[in-house]
Amino acid sequence: GHAGLALSIGLGALLNAGWLLAGLRQRGLYQPSPGWAAFGLRVGVACAALGGALFWAARGIDWLGLQAHPWQRAALMAGVLTGVAALYFAALMALGMNLRQFSRRGR
Repeated sequence: GHAGLALSIGLGALLNAGWLLAGLRQRGLYQPSPGWAAFGLRVGVACAALGGALFWAARGIDWLGLQAHPWQRAALMAGVLTGVAALYFAALMALGMNLRQFSRRGR
């Protein structure tokens, strides 16, 4: 139920952003700076690693079985989220990305 709704909203947002990008590029109003493809590839690989770890956690941990232990379940969830965040940023750094690139200010 709710997973399908989240998926449809996410896919709709991606489709809308893709149409916006195509329209802006077609009219000559937007030209990506050099390096965007490499940046997108690095972020995509890091996102795939994060998604794989979350998939493993979803399949490998009996979340429903932990309903009787809410504090243990919350601690495990916090640990999983902390771990995948660390994995994401470690993957970005391993791919040669400087994390300051995420905080660049406009010129």
